[in-house]
Amino acid sequence: MRAMHTSRPRPRAALLLVGLLPLGGCSEYEVIGQKDELGGGADSGPAGGGDSADPDTDTDTAVDTAEEPEPDIEVSPDDHDAGTVEEGSLVEVDILVRNVGEADLHLFSGSSGWSLSPDPADVILAPDETLVLHLETTAEVGDWTDALLLQSNDPDEAELTVPLAYRVPDPCSWESWLADDTCEGGWPGTGVDGDVTLSGDFAPLSTTLSTAVTAGTALQVADATGFAVDDEVVLQAADGTFLLGRVSLVGTGTIELSEAVSAPEGATVQRVPHYRRVTVDEELTGSLVVFRACGDLRLDADLSADGGGHAGGQRATAIPEEGWQGSSELGAGTQSASANGTGGGGGSWSCNVHADGGGGGHATAGTEGGDWDSYYCGGPGGSGGGTVGDELLSTGLFFGGGGGSGYYDNDAGAGGWGGAGGDGGGIVYIVVRDGIGGQGRVLARGDHGEDGYWPTGGTSPGGGGGGAGGTIFIVGDGKVDLDASGGEGGEGSEAGMNPTSGGTGGVGRIRVDGSWSGDASPELVSGCD
Repeated sequence: MRAMHTSRPRPRAALLLVGLLPLGGCSEYEVIGQKDELGGGADSGPAGGGDSADPDTDTDTAVDTAEEPEPDIEVSPDDHDAGTVEEGSLVEVDILVRNVGEADLHLFSGSSGWSLSPDPADVILAPDETLVLHLETTAEVGDWTDALLLQSNDPDEAELTVPLAYRVPDPCSWESWLADDTCEGGWPGTGVDGDVTLSGDFAPLSTTLSTAVTAGTALQVADATGFAVDDEVVLQAADGTFLLGRVSLVGTGTIELSEAVSAPEGATVQRVPHYRRVTVDEELTGSLVVFRACGDLRLDADLSADGGGHAGGQRATAIPEEGWQGSSELGAGTQSASANGTGGGGGSWSCNVHADGGGGGHATAGTEGGDWDSYYCGGPGGSGGGTVGDELLSTGLFFGGGGGSGYYDNDAGAGGWGGAGGDGGGIVYIVVRDGIGGQGRVLARGDHGEDGYWPTGGTSPGGGGGGAGGTIFIVGDGKVDLDASGGEGGEGSEAGMNPTSGGTGGVGRIRVDGSWSGDASPELVSGCD
């Protein structure tokens, strides 16, 4: 048995190689001598000579051995950061694994959160041999870090890690906000208002500008109660003003925005809800329907701004009374057969004979109201309202003009009226990240004009003109029907004969920045071209 070295000076165990002696003529050798702890033994030294070495000196003789060849793993690249990529894109990288050692490299296993091919388990690479590993993953929102882990027989790097990373900005954050909601910049909001089911009146928090603002950030409003920092607001006015801004400060009667805007006195300031998933389970109606959805929009019923625009001319009820103009971007109308901007003109007085109101205008002009001229002095129907804006909505988002009301003549007697003009269509502006579907529609139609009425049915005063269609602007993909058509004119007649009607309202405008397969009336345009 080989004795172990100890700290005692004497006696001491030592290994002594006294010679390599041939055994039976063979070429193999063996260790043949070893002192025991007492320093004696038959094989401890020369015959009869005892221990001739200096008792204070050990004579250990080193045996040189050549280093065993070893594998050495090397990877390239040794880390991979794909940087900022788009959600849903394929992130790929090829990792080269090379054996730069002098012995075979045995890969025992490989793993990663990314898809990995081929499987590196049980792969043997000879010296200077290379294996190409392909990794890929589909990008998701967030800052993602992962790693390729390789296990091998490399004595220095039995486990080797290759970091992997990429980033996808969260589209539902203020950091991704873009003010111009075009194909490239449509922003679906922060999702702060969560998943919702909507129906009935769409009436988010709103107020009005107390004074005009010109290239400023401070809005003086009628009531700032309820608004909060980081709310988004839309400023909308009859003149087509449609601006979006982020609230940076709220005070008493003041809302501060992060960027300067210009808007007239009386403009609506309305909070823009930031939903995630939206379901409309029963009809949703409103005048200014503006929201963002960071998920999808499911329409199980109509989303409607029908009749949400400029008001039609009021009924004429006096005897006789001329019809009223529809309201428009120029404001409320008066009793006149002339158009009021996009508002239709009212039916005019004419020898006690009824005349009908003109249709409101928007993208196209409204048509003129009818009249009956058998009394030789038939008065004119109201003129159709004019046009405003442009097809890409670059000059503003406008309500549809209101139709003019019908003339109420002497022959009708008390208790009737000249039909009111139809209200114009409102504004729908929505940005939806994950698409719009369902059986419902998105609507911004003008209302029909009202029929003229006389209780006995003998004579009917003039009918009202139809309101013009409003505006639909959608950023997102979808497949539901869109309609911003004008309303029809109401009826008027003389003793149940000689029927006439108010003018038809002009059509509104529809812009969709996205892929769309639903029907649209009028034909939609896209800012993506």
